[in-house]
Amino acid sequence: MKKLGLLFSIFISLISFGQNESQIDPRLLANKEVGSKAAEYFSTDPEQYNFLLFELENAYFVRSMAEVTENQKAQLLSIEDIQTADGVKFDPTILADPATFNFHLYNFQRSQTKTVGYDLGNGNVLVFYSTEKLRLMHSQKSSN
Repeated sequence: MKKLGLLFSIFISLISFGQNESQIDPRLLANKEVGSKAAEYFSTDPEQYNFLLFELENAYFVRSMAEVTENQKAQLLSIEDIQTADGVKFDPTILADPATFNFHLYNFQRSQTKTVGYDLGNGNVLVFYSTEKLRLMHSQKSSN
């Protein structure tokens, strides 16, 4: 009877472990480095994991080029060299449906302290908040 109880306990443990892994947002797993962090944070630091999820939804926005100052335009990066790890070039039309856009798939440059913008070449600019700004936004959201 003890062996049956032990086998049942092991079976339940394996099932719960498998379920934990499947709860990690698949968008985070699309990038090896981010996926590794997400898996670690998922089990050890839920607040950091929640920040990664917040970042997926809030790290960027699209703005019309007409809303950008001349000084900001001079600092825009080109979208030409942005691609996936497999070499697939970034297509700005993906931004039409934010639910399908995962910036972790691409080699965008982002900054800890500065906002970074990309000229999409279609009259729009893709803007990434700095990590500092995102952390502030996340803490304000979490405290409300």
